[in-house]
Amino acid sequence: MTKEESIKKIYSFLDLSPNFDSYGGIPPDIKMVNKVRDFITEYPKSPYFVAPGPNGDILLVYISQSNRYECEIYFDVDKTSLLVSDEIFDINEKEYFAYDGEFDTKVLNRYMS
Repeated sequence: MTKEESIKKIYSFLDLSPNFDSYGGIPPDIKMVNKVRDFITEYPKSPYFVAPGPNGDILLVYISQSNRYECEIYFDVDKTSLLVSDEIFDINEKEYFAYDGEFDTKVLNRYMS
């Protein structure tokens, strides 16, 4: 997915209706969309996947160059967090989640290289 496609897709989230996911989903607002757009524009790599979350949040997924790590960035109303999974390990193994915490560009860059 190119940066342009990603940005177009996140702007389409503004057209979502309340309860868009049949579970009471709240669409993201323009402030959230612009925040994510700015990140996509500034970060050197293109996202692999983008999706709206259930609480006005937006998910971006990046895949490392080696395809070993999947980096999920959750842009939430209150905070931004990062979850990195190591695809070498099984999901039941302790090592599967290489990082789970507050978003830090340095941490993301470490796994993306």
